[in-house]
Amino acid sequence: MGAATTTGQGTPDAAGTEATRRLVSAFMDALLGYTVSKEYRDRELNAYFTEDIELVLPGTRPATPWAGTWRGQAELAAFWEVCREHLDIISHDIQHIIVEGDKAVVIAFERYGSHVTGRTGVQTYAWLFIRRGDQFSHWRLFEDTEAISRCFG
Repeated sequence: MGAATTTGQGTPDAAGTEATRRLVSAFMDALLGYTVSKEYRDRELNAYFTEDIELVLPGTRPATPWAGTWRGQAELAAFWEVCREHLDIISHDIQHIIVEGDKAVVIAFERYGSHVTGRTGVQTYAWLFIRRGDQFSHWRLFEDTEAISRCFG
């Protein structure tokens, strides 16, 4: 097997990696609290993101209601509203959290339902987070758009 290569600014420091690990773990705990409460707590969730957050989600609307690029706190609030209207997270099983420096990848299995169609679905996804300071400035979702469109479309 060949040597791993990285891009960026060199070897990440242990303190930065640990800060990212704590932040992503806290965010996932807050987000997954929805599976119990069935409430999207926007203010609590938004606190994990910078004012200029960029959230990128695959898919095409209307089959994937939250698809697109959402920028800034106002658009992030609109994203949570779309989720509130459409998405019921039934269960989550976080399989891996991989952290290096200011970047974290979460890989998880999710069961979800649509408030609109009444259908349910499952997917395994990967989410990439990039930390700036004590918040995330970037959140990129890699999801199973085929499974999502069968449920929500």
